[in-house]
This record gives sequence, C-alpha cells and structure tokens, in this order.
Amino acid sequence: MAKWKGFTERLQTPADLLRKLEHDYSRLGEAPSDPYVAFDFFVTADAFIDWRWPGDSLAAHRSTVRSTEPMKTAHHLSSGAKHFEATHRRHDSVRDLKTRRGTFQDWTNLPDALKSDEAFQSNSFDTGDLLVLRDSGEVEAIALAAEVLEWARAALLEQIG
Repeated sequence: MAKWKGFTERLQTPADLLRKLEHDYSRLGEAPSDPYVAFDFFVTADAFIDWRWPGDSLAAHRSTVRSTEPMKTAHHLSSGAKHFEATHRRHDSVRDLKTRRGTFQDWTNLPDALKSDEAFQSNSFDTGDLLVLRDSGEVEAIALAAEVLEWARAALLEQIG
C-alpha cells in the first residue's frame, strides 16, 4: 500500500482543498460556461465532504450532508460528471445541464419588425453561462458554486472552532 498522503504538499488537508475550491471558483467566474472548469469545481466540492469527514465511522454523516442543499446538487453534478451518468436513485436534483451562449446578435435572420437601430443589444457581450436545470428552476453554475463555496467555508470553520 502506498504511504503518501494527499496530492503533493499543497493538498493535504480540508483547508488545502478549500483553497483549491476557491481557486476553481475564481476560474469559473472567468469562464462561466466552461464545462472543464465547472467539472473541477463540483468534483472538488464533493471530495471536500470526504476530506472534511473522513473514515468509515462518518459515512452516515457524509450521506446526510450529500442529501441537503447545496451539496445534494453538487454531489449529483459530481457523480454525473465523473461517471457520465448519475443513475443512483438519490440523484434527483438535476434534470439537465445546458449552455447559454453569449454572442453578438445575428440580425440577418430576424424579421424587420424586431430589428433595432442600436448597433448592439444590451446582452451582446455576455460570455454565456452553464445552467443547471432543476425541478425548482434553472440556476447558473456560478451562482450554485457561490452557495457551495459558502457552505464549504462554514463547514471548515465548524471543524476549526
């Protein structure tokens, strides 16, 4: 059995993993429609639960954490991302993911009545978003990530103090 811990000296503790989560959140803010970045964030967030409450004796607690929001949705996204499909019955919070692209308005296919004298529409420079579709409605991945990051910070503070 290997005798190494973590993933290099920079990823050894839950606090280290929280710093990675903050780093991934920053990257998601810069590229809110990038599925690679969202994958990194939500898989790291799910792993944070295992790092924060390690060992077999805390399995029931990890299960409870993964059944309450926002970690229920984060866990569903993580499992779906890692396994290409989240088939376990507990994964019932995410219906789909989609990308809303932000592009320049294409006026060529619009009827004349909908065309404007303005050079650009107000959303012409939007970069787009990755959207998580839930039964309760859609949420931007970055907004969900903000909830998850806040939750992880609180969970770490609970451990420290």
